[in-house]
Amino acid sequence: MSVTSQLQQQGYSIMREYTDFNSLVVSGGNIAAAATASVGSSSSSTPATEAVAAEINAQLAAMRGVGRVEAGGMRALFPQPATGMIIAPPSIAPPADSSDSNSTAEEAVCSESDGKLGPDADLGRRGEGIPYGVKLVQADDPAMVEVAKKFRSKVLFCVIDTGLDRTNKEFNNATTSGCMPGFPDGDTSQPFRYCYTWYEDANRHGTHTSGTIGALRNGRGVVGVSSEGAQLYHYNYFGPNMAASDDLEVAAWQECIAELDRRKLATSTPDMKLVISMSYGSTSVTDFSKAAIAALAKARNDVLWIAAAGNGGDNTTNYPAGYDEVISIGAVDWNSKPATFSTFNADVELAAPGVQTLSTIPVAMTNASGYAALPFSRDILTLDTPLAALANDTNFFNKPKVARVDGSPAGTASGRLVDCGLGAEKCEADGAICLLQRGETTFCEKLLNCAAGGGIGAIIFNRDDLPECERLAGVSVDICDAAPEQGWTPAISISQKQGRALREALAAGEAVSATIRVTEVSQANEYSLDLLSGTSMATPTASGVAGLVWSAHTQCTAAEIRAALRKTAVKPANTTAGRDQKYGFGIVQALAAHKYLESNPCTASGLKVTLQHSVASASTAAAPTVGGRVTVSVTVQDKATGRPAMGQRVLLNVEPSRKAVACKSYSLTTNKKGMAATSCQMLASGNNRITAKAVGGSSAATVANSSIVIRTKAQDS
Repeated sequence: MSVTSQLQQQGYSIMREYTDFNSLVVSGGNIAAAATASVGSSSSSTPATEAVAAEINAQLAAMRGVGRVEAGGMRALFPQPATGMIIAPPSIAPPADSSDSNSTAEEAVCSESDGKLGPDADLGRRGEGIPYGVKLVQADDPAMVEVAKKFRSKVLFCVIDTGLDRTNKEFNNATTSGCMPGFPDGDTSQPFRYCYTWYEDANRHGTHTSGTIGALRNGRGVVGVSSEGAQLYHYNYFGPNMAASDDLEVAAWQECIAELDRRKLATSTPDMKLVISMSYGSTSVTDFSKAAIAALAKARNDVLWIAAAGNGGDNTTNYPAGYDEVISIGAVDWNSKPATFSTFNADVELAAPGVQTLSTIPVAMTNASGYAALPFSRDILTLDTPLAALANDTNFFNKPKVARVDGSPAGTASGRLVDCGLGAEKCEADGAICLLQRGETTFCEKLLNCAAGGGIGAIIFNRDDLPECERLAGVSVDICDAAPEQGWTPAISISQKQGRALREALAAGEAVSATIRVTEVSQANEYSLDLLSGTSMATPTASGVAGLVWSAHTQCTAAEIRAALRKTAVKPANTTAGRDQKYGFGIVQALAAHKYLESNPCTASGLKVTLQHSVASASTAAAPTVGGRVTVSVTVQDKATGRPAMGQRVLLNVEPSRKAVACKSYSLTTNKKGMAATSCQMLASGNNRITAKAVGGSSAATVANSSIVIRTKAQDS
């Protein structure tokens, strides 16, 4: 019974078309019961597991356009931490006994002088800047910049995210494309593509992650890790949503691989590699997706999967990062210290910068970005009468600077201050400004409850368990499901220390009146930027490093690149050597990995070349005559998998000379079936040897060859 039939019997929904991406039919069932109980069970691989995985993979190839929703299988953008863009529920602090005994590094802490804005806060305003993350992973080293220039055609980055705004001039439209929903080129015989329009980003998350990888070196804005025209393919998995089903995640993997194969063939670059960057996840793990990625990774040693560990600040395992085939990425700050929000567990394999990283956002969102508002962030909050405890500190609310809540309107709001606690319920604040603390409920709900009670503005401050000078830079109302009928009111975020001072004054009976002044930012430009935080930001940094290194060493397999990244990763001096749950093996290093592979080159991936010939005549004679023609055909396969090597360059050589055998072409490129052919004319009698050499890799070294001997007879007299 086919996998399709098994799934249908178990109650899964099998559909050829979705009328609405947001209305998927979720049915019960378990593929393990339908196929074999061993699929999705722990680490050991059994013949049954491999057989089902192989069948699922075969079905996927035939069913790429089929929608199949497995119960409970959903993926989501990780809620970003306080310094990030997305309004989110409070992250769960790790229990007291969950500290990582393998690492003694201090957690990332804020600086009162800058409110934890970080070194990227002033980049890209008057000229092109290099984000601290690019420097920390050695991607700005001249040797790696040269690698990015020389080998940019050798790697494709597939970013699975929320879309990419191609109007941002940090992207090279000539080398950037993405998945479009519908039938490719209108051909209804092809599988239907289940994705959102790739060049529309309603969130900014996807444009930011894409820019971290490939923002151009063009004299403006910032540069990405691979800044010299990186090849990007964006699969808009989420669209305007925060979540999507994980069977569509498998479809995304398939589309990324299909695009790799298309570009290999279109550009005659058989050794092109693919890095899939995934800045999302959930605790959901399904047998279908687990078997699918196992089968795909086994079949494709030219594909590397990299995913975000998560932003919960706990030891939860998230997927796809938790799959064995995927490199799980943790986040560090500009001091190489683990971010407090970064998920820590045994799956974390590598770390990369992910705290307040500056990258691209959609041009239309420039005016609402916290980064654009920074030059206007002084004196946003003033008090009509200084607090009694702060009478001698007139600069208190500029240390750190107050931040506008992204998406909230510009304008002025003046009135008495009301303590609304955590804002979990409607706050009676008619004509007043709401003082709200982070925790218990989402920021969206807090602001809605303030507005419901008549509040004319809102001030949000940080949780008690976080550093007292850390403020909520970059939180946004753009992703809220609902808005007040009268629209959003001016809203700002401040540090825990600042908020606590206001709350204590109110509790002491002081009559506190405040004014919020939010200046409209008019800086829309074609190089829009913003500061975001999360393992979502660390992941594209690591992906960029992996692709940059791999592009110069395409003779390496995905496993060999993964090993080189682990071997050369670094950790701060005050940490325990070896792998731990926060750094993994350490922070990725582009230059170190590149030099390591130069000193320890990979052996070329094995290819099997088969050469044949046929006499081009109606005669069944095995040997051609002088003046006659033969068709020489070559087939190239991957030795390990038996898969056709399409787009592979093959060079023909004739012995004793081309004066004996003249071929129409001596340089061939294999088609989708791994085959190529040419016609040759026999010019002299005798034994003639034709040798075929499949070439590839960064140095175009010979990787395989085959030869045939053709005995040519003299023409009958």
